[in-house]
Amino acid sequence: LLYYCLSVGLREEGWKLLCFLPLLTVLRGNGRELDAMLLAAGVGLGFAVEENVLYFSGFLGETAAASRFLTANLLHITATSLCGLYAYRFTRNPSKWGADFAMAFGGVVVLHGVYDTLLMAPVPVLGSLDYFAGTALAVLAIFFFQELRRLRPMSGRSLSVTALYVWGLTIIFVTEFLLLCAQWPFQDAIQLAGQSALASVLFMLVVLHELQEPLTD
Repeated sequence: LLYYCLSVGLREEGWKLLCFLPLLTVLRGNGRELDAMLLAAGVGLGFAVEENVLYFSGFLGETAAASRFLTANLLHITATSLCGLYAYRFTRNPSKWGADFAMAFGGVVVLHGVYDTLLMAPVPVLGSLDYFAGTALAVLAIFFFQELRRLRPMSGRSLSVTALYVWGLTIIFVTEFLLLCAQWPFQDAIQLAGQSALASVLFMLVVLHELQEPLTD
């Protein structure tokens, strides 16, 4: 846990925040908190894409595609977005937001480390708990969507963003699962896709609860 928090989590979240800093200098002049969230989310997604390419072209190959797309992308988007938002607030009013920025960054690092620990390392006595790694992702999602809902109300849209997300995520998962079934025995396909499926369901429940947007017009 210490390794994944202090090495992996701290290093990755720190580098993503450093990549966001040039954008932060521009936002300080005429930006908004929502702009900071969205731009930081873009930095997180860019990091996830690069990381996904490395995993996909490496030893995990196509077996990593479903789990990485449905979990790692969401992890990096939400984590970097929250760090970017609190960094923006800190630059606008250091005395008011200094402690909150430190707590937000530290919390993101710890949740990142917990996610990687549950996913990669067996827990003493309990063994592998990789199916529960998505709980750390769900906690990040709660904070992310609470901030997003406050800054950008979902009412008044002609197209339900929640419905688009739910159907899109479902189609992506089903497609990936069918591809896994075509290449692997059914039980192996279940094992490969199960963890990402549970994480996606938890994330989807957070979206439905926090955004409170109807799935139909």
